[in-house]
Amino acid sequence: MKYRFLLIFCLTLVSFYGYGQKAYEAVYYKGRLGDKIIRFVLGNGYIGASELKLYLQKKPILFYPEMGVPDQKKQIRFEAFRTGRKDYFILDHMEDVYEQSPSSISGKYCSGGKIRKIQLYRLR
Repeated sequence: MKYRFLLIFCLTLVSFYGYGQKAYEAVYYKGRLGDKIIRFVLGNGYIGASELKLYLQKKPILFYPEMGVPDQKKQIRFEAFRTGRKDYFILDHMEDVYEQSPSSISGKYCSGGKIRKIQLYRLR
């Protein structure tokens, strides 16, 4: 009888542990870099939760923000996660919180000393 009560109590406690609200809204964007696809998830309300994926032959390379806030120029740098790659993305006109998320985001992709402009468009 004791164990039954303890089991029910633990299961109830675990279910409440996983229930919580997100402090940000995820907004999805898509763009191209030549023949490669770029997917970007903007964490509106917590920019540090944003992530960018560059798809190379169906295998994505993850890029995460270098810092959790935009710099003085309102830019955020995204670096590759655990790959040792030296390339990175810089997204322009970024803010911590948007009243209405932008319809497009511009930026740059830097690789091997070359800089290429990118444009990401919000998915509906």
